[in-house]
Amino acid sequence: MTDPKTPLEVDEVEREILERLENDSSSRKQALWELAFLYSHTGRHEKSLECMNKLAVLTDGSEERASCYLAMGGFREHANDFEGAVGYYSAAFGMEPGDTTTWYWINNNLGYSLVQLSRCQEAEPYVQRAIAIDPARPNAFKNLGLAFLGQDRHAEAADYFVRATQVNAADGRSLGHLEQLVAAHPELLAEVPGLGNRLNACRVAVREVAAVQPNLRDHWNKLQKRQARPWWAFWR
Repeated sequence: MTDPKTPLEVDEVEREILERLENDSSSRKQALWELAFLYSHTGRHEKSLECMNKLAVLTDGSEERASCYLAMGGFREHANDFEGAVGYYSAAFGMEPGDTTTWYWINNNLGYSLVQLSRCQEAEPYVQRAIAIDPARPNAFKNLGLAFLGQDRHAEAADYFVRATQVNAADGRSLGHLEQLVAAHPELLAEVPGLGNRLNACRVAVREVAAVQPNLRDHWNKLQKRQARPWWAFWR
């Protein structure tokens, strides 16, 4: 699947995928998956969900089906419909996917969507479960920080924004949240032992990682190579 940039290129990509969908039954799942993502990223949200629902019917087991619902939740997030996202992520729980990566993202994304709906206390156990599944990813640490922030538990929020940055300084979002939190509540620097030093260490780490980041074209080429993976693994 190419990287469409203009309306003409989008039309060409869509036509190519539709032709495969019609003429090659062996790649029907992959074509539906690609078409759903194309529609989502070009603002045709209902059509993306329609494709993913068709794909969910064709899935062979709970792992693939859960990946479909995970993707549909992501599409609703993309459309800023967090209520809809919560619905899809919650439905995925009934499928009990065995793959820890899928299970991580279902828990993490459900927690994030609940935070966006100001249901921060409800979000806590989901992002905590995601951290337990894979503590090497920064997302759930960040989202637990946001859940604490939404409950005015500022010291705990600061701690988890630091932890998220320590896990992966290439993702600077948590540092941004931490900077905003400290700016709004400078008393935290006196109330939380060592927070000033940890904040400075995070700044240095993010700055150093940013200095050696690959350019965006190289990053895109790496993403393109993932097309050789099973269709339901694309989400990861």
